[in-house]
Amino acid sequence: MINFKSLFNLALNKGLFHLLGSNFLVQFLGFGLVLFLANYLTQSEVGNLKLIHSYTAFFILVGCFGFNSAILKVCSENIDDVEKKACFNYAFKRVVTLSIFSFMGMMLFNYFYFIPSRSEGDTWPYLYSIVIVFAPPSFLVMAYMQSQKKVKLAAKLQAVVRVFFVFFIFISAVIYGFKGVIVSTVISYVIGFFVYIPYVKNELSYKYKYKKHKKIDSYSFYIFIGAVITVVLQNVDIYTLAYFDVESSRIGVYSVATLFFLSGAVITGTIQTIITPYFSEKQSDLLWVKNKAIYYQKRLIILSIPISLGLMLFSFLLVEFYFGDENSEAVPLSFILILKYLIWSSFCVYGAVLFSIGVVKEGIYIAVLMLFFNVISSFLLFPLFNVYGIAMSQVISAIIQLVLVNYLFKYKTNIT
Repeated sequence: MINFKSLFNLALNKGLFHLLGSNFLVQFLGFGLVLFLANYLTQSEVGNLKLIHSYTAFFILVGCFGFNSAILKVCSENIDDVEKKACFNYAFKRVVTLSIFSFMGMMLFNYFYFIPSRSEGDTWPYLYSIVIVFAPPSFLVMAYMQSQKKVKLAAKLQAVVRVFFVFFIFISAVIYGFKGVIVSTVISYVIGFFVYIPYVKNELSYKYKYKKHKKIDSYSFYIFIGAVITVVLQNVDIYTLAYFDVESSRIGVYSVATLFFLSGAVITGTIQTIITPYFSEKQSDLLWVKNKAIYYQKRLIILSIPISLGLMLFSFLLVEFYFGDENSEAVPLSFILILKYLIWSSFCVYGAVLFSIGVVKEGIYIAVLMLFFNVISSFLLFPLFNVYGIAMSQVISAIIQLVLVNYLFKYKTNIT
């Protein structure tokens, strides 16, 4: 029997609901807000914004270079505060440098591929690219605060910033349309960066030289490789639609469908973030790790079923009464993608735990296989089912990943 009251209290104490609400706002700022501006943007503009956001997400990841996850892992371990501060200082300097180079890479990408490839291409992707300079350092600060178990503080900080920015972007979009979304989003990320920095001013001014840089460099490199593949996997459907030159308006409809998967993903992603520091601390006690991972994974599966059903109902109602008939195709597409969320929720705790105990390389191998299967299935199914084939390939890949991650977890936590 599941004691929901004890689970609720545990989640509250760990800061789950604080961070969950904050992460919903982050996701909302990223793209969700755009979908709720459907009355002020055309389907083509929604599609183009989704493409801009998806490509920018890749270059933001390059700017992070895995240091945000490496900080979450290393600074969660039982090391002294001096080493934690030096570790963050080391990572921050590298992330700032990498973000600048990544921004330059995005500018070249816009010039040589993205803008020429879209018939309605414009120069706005250049301006939006500025967020690449400011997003990675901000994500690093949040990861560091979470590693220090300052989950509630980090969540409240993000929430206050994001509520203001969502309002700011919404007003800008209503008044200026597509241009307003682009400009206000960039301004939001810039301001957000300067809001977060004071919370790590002691770490940034710290003079102690970090002597174990090879450790965090190693973590960040493998995490980066895995994260690149993961982000490509998360956006491969959008990249594939763009490759097949699907109209921006059709991509806009598909983007509406992705909103409901992303809403569910925020929940599971938040849980992954919450549990990582605690499993990192206990990584030497493999029996504890195994038992707790199984405990939380089973309960997440049970929780994910009503969440999935709720998302399906929400999808139908939102399209029926808000987005309108022109987006009716988003309902069956969202059902397929919500099925992917349900499958993902069936192994995501195991995935986070494997990362917490230092299983990184194998995760990369699985991600590579998933990317391969996803691309192959997308190219096979698109000619047969069009955009539905792209969504179906997401589900197929999730099923294969479920099998592989479960096998890897059992293998790595096998106690003899």
